[in-house]
Amino acid sequence: MLDIELDLNNHVAETLKYIEPRLVNKAIRSTLNKAAKPIEQKVKELVPEDSGALEGSIRKKTEFKDGYAVVYVGLNQRNTPSWLKIRGLAMEYGNQRVDAQPYLAPAVGRTARPALDELLDYADRRLANLLKQKK
Repeated sequence: MLDIELDLNNHVAETLKYIEPRLVNKAIRSTLNKAAKPIEQKVKELVPEDSGALEGSIRKKTEFKDGYAVVYVGLNQRNTPSWLKIRGLAMEYGNQRVDAQPYLAPAVGRTARPALDELLDYADRRLANLLKQKK
């Protein structure tokens, strides 16, 4: 799995400080799920075609705890057999028998900036909607 870390600038963090934490958490979780979707789709699109089992095991997982937001895109760790995890690593990085056919790094590289821009726009809209509903 690849992780991208986003550090909110001080202005954004200062603004969020005045909004009810429950609303911020709800907006961030929703935003993370939305932002991870194009990355997950691009990873599945770039998985080598001969590995349908590998493509079927690609999942996104989002977490937001203690001020940290994390998006994981990669093999479902719980439900993927060990042999498929090893095959996924071999395809991404190569080994003695298989040349590397990267799919995770290129997918993140191509979608990270657009996903991040979309994430920030969506977060702004989502927070605004939640604040309206609260009134």
